[in-house]
Amino acid sequence: MKRDDEGARGPCHPMRMGLRAELTGRILGLPGVELRRSRFTGDEAFFLGTREIAHFHGERVLDIRLTRARIRARGEPRARRDWIEFPFARRADLDRALDLVREAVLADS
Repeated sequence: MKRDDEGARGPCHPMRMGLRAELTGRILGLPGVELRRSRFTGDEAFFLGTREIAHFHGERVLDIRLTRARIRARGEPRARRDWIEFPFARRADLDRALDLVREAVLADS
């Protein structure tokens, strides 16, 4: 028996794509963002110019470079890294992840 999201939809339909693949496509839709190999993980990473702004840890965690100043401004006064980990488990989490990547783009501008 097929699940509802497996009906007549093709393999690239958003309901058939994995969350990581869908998020990758959405991030690559941001102006100036390119996909290259991460200097930290060796896996796929997102770059703006020469700066790595995000990369995955597995299938469900996105590490996003916001800068310490922006992380502190978000309410974490003792931030010691430029990066935050954002776990995503549902399609609804992808909008928030994309907002954070947009913020990383602004931090790098």
